[in-house]
Amino acid sequence: MTQIFKGGIMVCRLDCLGMGCKEALEETIETAERLKGDDQLLILLDCTCSAKTIPSWARKHGFYVEMEDLSGDQFQCLIERQ
Repeated sequence: MTQIFKGGIMVCRLDCLGMGCKEALEETIETAERLKGDDQLLILLDCTCSAKTIPSWARKHGFYVEMEDLSGDQFQCLIERQ
């Protein structure tokens, strides 16, 4: 995980490329639970299952979610607390 500060907001970048769905979801949950205030989590994915599961989990747990298809087999998911 990489942390970047952008306009007073911390953006945590979580690289889940090459991870299976379960592992990517577990990493996302562990990292998302540590978000504070306006912090954001940017997740890089290359598993289509994860690209569906992670946004679904995040929405169910009260996070705002933005998904972007980067190249057909890579995705970027931005989540933040609402």
